[in-house]
Amino acid sequence: MLENSVEPSRYKQWQAILLMTEQLQQLSENENWQALTDLSIERQFELGRFFSTQVSADEAEDIAAGIKLIMQSDEALVERSRRQQQALSSEIKKTVIGGAALKIYGDVQNNE
Repeated sequence: MLENSVEPSRYKQWQAILLMTEQLQQLSENENWQALTDLSIERQFELGRFFSTQVSADEAEDIAAGIKLIMQSDEALVERSRRQQQALSSEIKKTVIGGAALKIYGDVQNNE
């Protein structure tokens, strides 16, 4: 187990990264895209710092499990973002079509 086999600060650093991963999911569910972007950048920086030190044999199994969790979470974020983008695109198309219809209607009214 990572907690008992490595120095406490490194364990806390890894736990903070995993917590950020959970927070990213929550921000996505709340559609707080700016905060999600900011936290994603921060997590990426922390991952870089964490992996600037070689992973020990004692850490390897727990770190691998954490990486798997992060990858699954990130895949879910990408999928949720894709669906949100599609929904926004659909709404924009409706607005454009509605605006064009109103313009045509206005042109018809002005020509009568």
